[in-house]
Amino acid sequence: MEFATHLQNNVAFSDWYDLNVRPHKVLGYRSVVISTKFPSNIPGDVSSTQMRGIADIAERFGFGEIRVTHEQNFVLPDIPKSCLFQVWVELNHLGLGLANHALLSDMIVCPGASYCNLATAHSFLVAEQVVRAFTLAEQQEIGPVSMNLSGCINSCAHHHIANIGMLGLNKSKTDHYQITLGGCQGNDSRLGKVLGPAIAESELPNAIRTLFDVYRKYREVDESFIQAVDRLGLTPFKEALYSEGQI
Repeated sequence: MEFATHLQNNVAFSDWYDLNVRPHKVLGYRSVVISTKFPSNIPGDVSSTQMRGIADIAERFGFGEIRVTHEQNFVLPDIPKSCLFQVWVELNHLGLGLANHALLSDMIVCPGASYCNLATAHSFLVAEQVVRAFTLAEQQEIGPVSMNLSGCINSCAHHHIANIGMLGLNKSKTDHYQITLGGCQGNDSRLGKVLGPAIAESELPNAIRTLFDVYRKYREVDESFIQAVDRLGLTPFKEALYSEGQI
């Protein structure tokens, strides 16, 4: 079956192509982003079976090259466009066919207190709670956004340059998370600004939903989350987050 037919008839493949496949400077090739995120994986963690499978795909469909990104994903840089459907099928067999690149579940997360002696708060568990609070359809409707969560001030997840950053703190022997907003990486790199007091772990998923509710209420046509933050400023997000009864 031709590539165009798969793209037209298979919604799941089409979603993956739109989100996880990037243009290539050579005609007929594409770059593929392999997501290693929730709900199928702990961010940046793959099994030996998955890693061998990725290597096999790179050998058979590319030029044997695999790149690891700071976003805790893999990239297959040179995949023929005609092979993309088969690559997607095989990634799904490995549990790595998630179509979520640059969505909120494509979160950069440090190991946190579960694995790191320097951490002051847990990371993986609360990040998973945040991700599971949103369906994939909701994530696609929200659109591209960077979210990073660090378990301590060493900031290994670079939360300070995420559109929404979360810094784990220990308050009264319980995990709390300080939220920053408006950070950005790339050519327009800048630090996010702290919204207010740290939020208890149990309240974090609702807090993140509140931020996205503000975005969806005030966004303009084709306006991304970070563009809306730049236009609106922090005030409407802060007021919604810390209004009576919210936190």
